[in-house]
Amino acid sequence: MPDTTLPLQAVHEITLRALTRYAADIEEMERDVSIQEEDIDLLHLLAPGKKLLAVGSGSGRYATRLVFTGMDYTGVDYSPAMVEQARRLNPGFNFDVMSFHKLDFEDDTFDCIWACHVFGFEPKAYLPAALAELRRVLKSGGIMVVVLPNRGESYEDMNEGVPILETFWFSSWLFEEFYQALEKAEFTVIHGGPRPYCGTMTFVVTK
Repeated sequence: MPDTTLPLQAVHEITLRALTRYAADIEEMERDVSIQEEDIDLLHLLAPGKKLLAVGSGSGRYATRLVFTGMDYTGVDYSPAMVEQARRLNPGFNFDVMSFHKLDFEDDTFDCIWACHVFGFEPKAYLPAALAELRRVLKSGGIMVVVLPNRGESYEDMNEGVPILETFWFSSWLFEEFYQALEKAEFTVIHGGPRPYCGTMTFVVTK
């Protein structure tokens, strides 16, 4: 059984080391990474305003596409190496080093939140606190779009021996399991479903 009692800081330190290695080769690693076009279209269609927070923004590979849809973009990532690369690859965009467990924003700041492939790197026990913090900075009536890998099974463990990343935490969620976690966090799910052709699942929630 995996050790799911690790303190969040310990998990983040492990993941930060992995992300630092990943960031060094970011352009090669993400050359063939697809953009979640349908999910961006959903956000553009349903967002009540333009002020957007991208959490776990990584290299900022979605930034240009989101700004193209008219969003006022702010990206945050707790990896300084990834933020450095995001700023280099997306000059003029707003990126800050920040964890979505502790956001340096006022309550009700953002019209929409983009959370693409970020919750898979968090132990499940700490998800409620993260969702509460995201809900805090989301305006009433605002939306959050969450994209997750869909592996069709529920587990969490420390992955080892993975090229580039080597060691990192991974949480695999079942669709219904994550749906229930969102409801417990007092979000209202207004859209949800798997995308079998790309191995993901998407949730759109409102506050």
